Amino acid sequence: SGSGSGSSHRAWRKLSLCDVRRHDERILYGTVPGALHVPADELASALQLPPDQFKRRYHFDQPAGNDVLIMQSRGSSRAVWAAQLALDAGWKRVLVSLDGTYGWRLSPAIQAYPAYQQCEAPPDPEPFSTTLPDVVAGLAELQQLGLLDLLTHQQQQRHQ
Repeated sequence: SGSGSGSSHRAWRKLSLCDVRRHDERILYGTVPGALHVPADELASALQLPPDQFKRRYHFDQPAGNDVLIMQSRGSSRAVWAAQLALDAGWKRVLVSLDGTYGWRLSPAIQAYPAYQQCEAPPDPEPFSTTLPDVVAGLAELQQLGLLDLLTHQQQQRHQ
């Protein structure tokens, strides 16, 4: 279909959002519901773990090489780096959430905050207004990326 990926979407098994922020960031400022978590500084070694060790360490199944991974950080710097690590480790379809959690405006449970280093005092969250998503534009982007059918299929499986 028009995105150039044709029917190849059927080869992709599952879509997962992977938050690569540090533990302190997730605890202090919230996380997107359903996001998996592997901190960026652990990712290189995590991707090399056998599946059983990965599951023991991170409490979810290790994504398969044919899964679609969306990497997310506060902005996008760590997510871009994490995506490259995953590609180098053999994952075939890795995307980056360019606005990261800083751009997440769908719920006040995920707070925007300025960048800070682990040894610094955490900054206060920045005020923002929640916004409603542009559903039509979102569906069009998913279709263009060849992910709409996969996401629809994954949602149907969850409700069975």
